[in-house]
Amino acid sequence: DRRQRLSPKLVPGWAMVSVTSEPAGADALVGGKRFGATPVKLELMGGNHRLELRRAGYKTWVSDSLVKANEPMSIGPVRLGIPDGRLTVQSAPSGANVTIGGVYRGRTPLEVEVRPDVTQAVAISREGYESAAREVSVASGARRVIEVSLEAILGEVIVRATPPDAELFVDG
Repeated sequence: DRRQRLSPKLVPGWAMVSVTSEPAGADALVGGKRFGATPVKLELMGGNHRLELRRAGYKTWVSDSLVKANEPMSIGPVRLGIPDGRLTVQSAPSGANVTIGGVYRGRTPLEVEVRPDVTQAVAISREGYESAAREVSVASGARRVIEVSLEAILGEVIVRATPPDAELFVDG
């Protein structure tokens, strides 16, 4: 029968998260929902959050961040990069191996992202055909298509038969 006094101290289940970017003005999205443009302060509940920064003319930046309740955190400044270029390589016949900068990237038809504004050595090869090479540069955010006709490697077969009227059978 004693009266007791309870004075709980409440602690927020969220934290302030400051986000900055270079350049500023990037849209800040958390879980796909826009929260404003950088620099921005977000009130996020404790837990994991997927943060995206998007700005026209720049590569989207994505990161998973662990927010601890009642512990302010700062992200940035995040340097937004310029977007890659897209290179499409087509060959006749298709199914040719493609290497870019000495690294195998797949078979034609092929579409890949490449470093922008950098001249790259593209090699296209297929068994039974002469290899082809190109020097290619793709602007940031641009798309470029190269088409290559591979020349078949043909040989010459000379057959001499004795007697002249002998029959010749070729297998394969």
